[in-house]
Amino acid sequence: MTTITNQFALEFGLAPATFQGDANVFITGQANAGARYWARGAGDMVIYQDHLFVRCTNAQLTARLQQAFAQTPGQWFFEWSTLRQLDQLLHSFGWQITNHAPFFLPKGPLAKPTEPHLRLIERDEIAAFRTDARIHEAFAFDDDDPDLLGMGYFEGNQLKIVAGANQNGRYTWEIGIEVLDPAFARRGLAGMVVRGLAAEMQQRRPDWLVVYGTQFSHMRSMNLAIDQGFRVGWTEPMFSPIRRH
Repeated sequence: MTTITNQFALEFGLAPATFQGDANVFITGQANAGARYWARGAGDMVIYQDHLFVRCTNAQLTARLQQAFAQTPGQWFFEWSTLRQLDQLLHSFGWQITNHAPFFLPKGPLAKPTEPHLRLIERDEIAAFRTDARIHEAFAFDDDDPDLLGMGYFEGNQLKIVAGANQNGRYTWEIGIEVLDPAFARRGLAGMVVRGLAAEMQQRRPDWLVVYGTQFSHMRSMNLAIDQGFRVGWTEPMFSPIRRH
């Protein structure tokens, strides 16, 4: 059975059992082929099971990060004093935090909703939505991270809500969701679309993991994931050299 530790192991070049250990881990290296979109940069930190797993392309920076955070509990890493310490350390090397986010995984098999307004959007149909200027998150339209499946909530032939899933890691595909018509917001319909798509994904590819990512400030998005049978799987800051213009 594929678990998220299989994906992390690929990205860090470590054994899956490492991610069940009792120590923070720091390595120097490039992102490996098959890494998730979010884990392909120069620096990545996965906070999983209360521990830090850090990869960086700069060996000196890796050593300093290990010196600073080897004993830091992962569950408290996002306290502001620790984030400020990380930010200052990175800046001393000419690096910066570029993003940080929570990622959700299904707690188990999801039940498909029975709703006649829901329709699957197959891979060969997705390109037709490229010209819909309302869609920014559901489909990537990217050959490197191909869109594989979508689901829409339709009123007649009008698409009101859309979710899409693209493969962005060897063992993962990630969901994006958008409410295209404000009249259909805050009615529980977006959650139904997410659950319907995720359940279909689980059925079609049980060897892949469904991932739902969002931002810490997006309360409705996080609550949607929780309400539809997901739980927080890990959190992840990303960092890279500062680009000078």
